[in-house]
Amino acid sequence: MTDSGHGMANGHGRRPVADVTLRTSWLGRTHEVGHEPVRRHTPAADAVVAALIGPGRSIDALESALRALAWERASDPLGLDAALEDLDALWAVLESGVLAPVPRRQARAWLVDGWVDALAADRGAPCMDPLSGLHTAAYLVARIHELDRLVDDEAVPLVLLAVRWPEPSSPWARIATILAVARTVRVQVRPEATLGQDGTGTVLALVPDDALARLERAALARSCGQAPLADAGVLTDIVPVPARRDLVPGVVRRLRLSAPQAERPNGSDGKSRPGS
Repeated sequence: MTDSGHGMANGHGRRPVADVTLRTSWLGRTHEVGHEPVRRHTPAADAVVAALIGPGRSIDALESALRALAWERASDPLGLDAALEDLDALWAVLESGVLAPVPRRQARAWLVDGWVDALAADRGAPCMDPLSGLHTAAYLVARIHELDRLVDDEAVPLVLLAVRWPEPSSPWARIATILAVARTVRVQVRPEATLGQDGTGTVLALVPDDALARLERAALARSCGQAPLADAGVLTDIVPVPARRDLVPGVVRRLRLSAPQAERPNGSDGKSRPGS
């Protein structure tokens, strides 16, 4: 792409108008479809706009800008799905004016790649729990998008092997249970699985939806019924990953919120008793 002939930014005098027009259209499209917009004047958002309509616009600049946007958004509590929805809104504007320099699928792939890299580099959104060594739930969700990208954005059939337990009252018991569950999942689930921890009572394993997943779930149930987890009240489930990936964070959240609750002693006031 060059700056001569027919761009939206054809000369210094027109660039501010083109810049404002693109940003306004992007924001308007985001609101039309009910998505949460990104902050429009962050360095990464500025770089995306510049890569599309600025004097130095190019495919390489756009790839770098989208990866930078992913790094910026990796610490955003709205998550990867919101970032992808906002990117879709931008591409809808570009496609309506025949201005998209690359297919939307490619732009999404660069954004997802950058997001995974940001998590893996532990920048703003830690990808590892320091205690268990398992990935965070945010990384696990990003990994689902990455697996889809590897097969041309088709929804890969996946399941979550969920291991949940009531949170022990003692801090030392909580630590011991998390470590024991993490060790058990590593042993019983295939090594290429993506393992994640969500809170202090849920561990998830992301695996293909195949016969081996059912065997792994059964092996987890057996192992969690033995020492040192025999009395921990551990439950194991196999949960399909929705084909609509925007629903995945909600599924993960519900698994965490529906973890079994510890039984209280009769007349309990919620406080631990001596010897507990």
